[in-house]
Amino acid sequence: MQAFSAVGPWPGGATGPPVRVALWGADESLLNLEVSSRIRVANVRSKVLPQGEIELHGDEGTLVTLLSRPSGSGRGPTGDSAVFRLLSFGSVRTSRDGEPVLNALVAAPTGDLKRLVAKGVASQSLSEIAPGDLFDCTFRRLDENAFICDRREDLKPFSGDAPHPGTDAFVGKIRRTTPQSPPSVFEVIALSRTTLNDVTTKDGSAVRKAEALVGDETGEIKLVAWRDLVDTLTGIVPGQRLRLSFVEPQPGRDGAAILVVRPYSQVVKH
Repeated sequence: MQAFSAVGPWPGGATGPPVRVALWGADESLLNLEVSSRIRVANVRSKVLPQGEIELHGDEGTLVTLLSRPSGSGRGPTGDSAVFRLLSFGSVRTSRDGEPVLNALVAAPTGDLKRLVAKGVASQSLSEIAPGDLFDCTFRRLDENAFICDRREDLKPFSGDAPHPGTDAFVGKIRRTTPQSPPSVFEVIALSRTTLNDVTTKDGSAVRKAEALVGDETGEIKLVAWRDLVDTLTGIVPGQRLRLSFVEPQPGRDGAAILVVRPYSQVVKH
């Protein structure tokens, strides 16, 4: 789910307080927005929150159109750059404008985990970096924890040492995993086949869901993928060994932890 705040003018020229726009399953590469950009958001539904505020909800059918950038802005780098350690990236997918998009999870020097979206030719540059390696990145911010780059020269290998945590720091065991655990790496065995279902959300829309039961020597847990990520779990059979790279623990319906496939996750079947 992607979210940002926006202000009017609304229909009729009225203005009002900022509203939150939440996009479920939308093309996140379209959210290459800077503060004060003018945008048009089409095909969203309004929701009144318990406090009386209005929130706009969208999905795969929502269209976000950039009308103009703030004065002085351009397609070049904004001056933001940092050295990151690549932890994992998912499959290359195609954005609505036909460009390839690659999502990655990276570690900052502080140890914080960030999401990097490489679009267009930058996706090829990112795919040539091996998980665990350091690289120098010039980027624009989507939000506090997500960045985007779209030029080949935005991503360059970095030779040197840095305090970034490596992938070994995120190896997890099921028994020690809680809904508050960070995205982690698990070596597991499939305990069930993948099941596919259409799930109706609270707003009445139907989304695809795939799930399987997996386990290690410490316990078992449910593995879940949503929407266009269900293909990462297809074809799983009992007894199959799986390496789950940077799946995200989340609370299930009963409050216990489940593992959710994210766009930067890798599911390798042995």
